[in-house]
Amino acid sequence: MLAIDADRHTGSQVRIGGWVFRNTLASLSDLAESLHEVRHFEDLQLFLSPHRSGLQVLANDSVSRIASVGQFTDYDFQRVTRTTREYFDLTLVDSDKFMPTVLRAADRVVIVSRADPAGLTQAQQAMDRLVTLDLPDLVREAVVVLNHSRPAAGWTLDAASIRGLSSRCRGVVMIPRDGHLTMGSTVELSWLTPEAYKAYLRLAALLLGPRPIFP
Repeated sequence: MLAIDADRHTGSQVRIGGWVFRNTLASLSDLAESLHEVRHFEDLQLFLSPHRSGLQVLANDSVSRIASVGQFTDYDFQRVTRTTREYFDLTLVDSDKFMPTVLRAADRVVIVSRADPAGLTQAQQAMDRLVTLDLPDLVREAVVVLNHSRPAAGWTLDAASIRGLSSRCRGVVMIPRDGHLTMGSTVELSWLTPEAYKAYLRLAALLLGPRPIFP
């Protein structure tokens, strides 16, 4: 399985490259410039960073590093994914923007938001945005992740609102707060709390399994 960082945001948030031990500083744009040299999987591996789980990561440029060949284009993304799909059955793409190039190639989307009232609203707005982009199938197949990344602030989530959200998509997964994840460093699955680990297993089952049938 491959994870691609397709985030063009220039802020200071942790990119997926920060969750693994980097084998290389090569980015998506670097791979796009070198595709003519990729003839075997061993060539592609020079641009990837592996996680102990088996996940391979094609990271983007660090906010502290100037890209050697500039930021990637939509055409670069298309060329890279056309090559990587020959070696990976499943590709995860991380992006904080509604990139039409990514969405047109996606089978499903995962909408991640905070587990608070504002986060529920943002998740609904993300679904509405997909509808306006004429991608209603992605809404029906979407999985919403409500992430307890911060301590509770005295609010409670409205059960009716969560049911309404669930009715529009494959389902909603609540991720409990986990001290290991809040550190923003390399992720080790064995360091997650049992509750967080089970929540991610539910997310994987919901994302990859058959569509749930609700009464």
